[in-house]
Amino acid sequence: MQEARSEKRSQYSYPLVLCYHAVIDGRPPLDDFCFLPRSNFRAQIRFLSLIGARVLSVEEAVRRTRDGTLPPRSVVVTFDDGFKNNIDVALPVLTKAGMPATIYVNTAFTDTAKSTWASRLTFALSNTEKSSLSFHGEEFDLSSPAARVETKKTLSAFIKENMAGEPWTALDEIEASLDVEVDPDFPSDSIFRMLGADQIREASDAGHVSFAAHTRRHPIVSALDDDALLEEIDGSIKDIERITGRPTASFAFPNGRQEDFDDRSLTLLADRGIDIALTTSAPNRFSTEDPVQVGRFVVGSRLPLAGFASRVLHAFWKLR
Repeated sequence: MQEARSEKRSQYSYPLVLCYHAVIDGRPPLDDFCFLPRSNFRAQIRFLSLIGARVLSVEEAVRRTRDGTLPPRSVVVTFDDGFKNNIDVALPVLTKAGMPATIYVNTAFTDTAKSTWASRLTFALSNTEKSSLSFHGEEFDLSSPAARVETKKTLSAFIKENMAGEPWTALDEIEASLDVEVDPDFPSDSIFRMLGADQIREASDAGHVSFAAHTRRHPIVSALDDDALLEEIDGSIKDIERITGRPTASFAFPNGRQEDFDDRSLTLLADRGIDIALTTSAPNRFSTEDPVQVGRFVVGSRLPLAGFASRVLHAFWKLR
């Protein structure tokens, strides 16, 4: 009987790695893919519990994938960017369910009131009194909430395509054009506030969650020159290890598509002793390279529970 169970387990080749960003009470001031209501997150975690998902740490999931002992319905929960609400809002839900998670932190914002360029964009577009925006020769409609959401999508895509190495410079220009504060400070109760070192250290010491690096300021690393690449990757890894007092074995690429990182960044991670590089490629993407590249299912705020359940169950079938 035990032999049969072991054989069944070996059929499961890869874990399903989930990628979240922010989990909040209520909704953001402007509809945003990355800001998931607590009620949605709680329902998704409850669903994972009901179907008997085995939630593992990133390191355990990769190790058991490599040695062929991965349990059926294995899941990894990750968060990108390092929002304060990951600890304040999401962690109690995970702790109650007995599920571990890893938070990948943009370390330049730790112990500051600053936030990512994407958060700044959402905040600026939701707070400006202007009805339009002129940016790089284009005119953008801001006359309604729906128009602002579409403008945000268009601007985000433009910045990632044309200003990927220094996206914060685009935000300086946009904020100034919209007559809102440039590079604003966010109060401690803001949904855009990032984690502080004390929060990271306390949660890491408690063992509820682990932390790893996600660059310092969230550029797309393939757009960086060698010096900036070293600063963003190696600098963020050193920041996390200094704060937690622990070595880290994984790293998550900002944006995370195949074109968003390159051989230079993978070599730098390998030289730094990082074994696992998380991307946002298809969840069944699991390379045998060093570091191993692990694809993730990015969970957005617009996905209903039925859609989440369907995607998870379909992934379990595909990842066998």
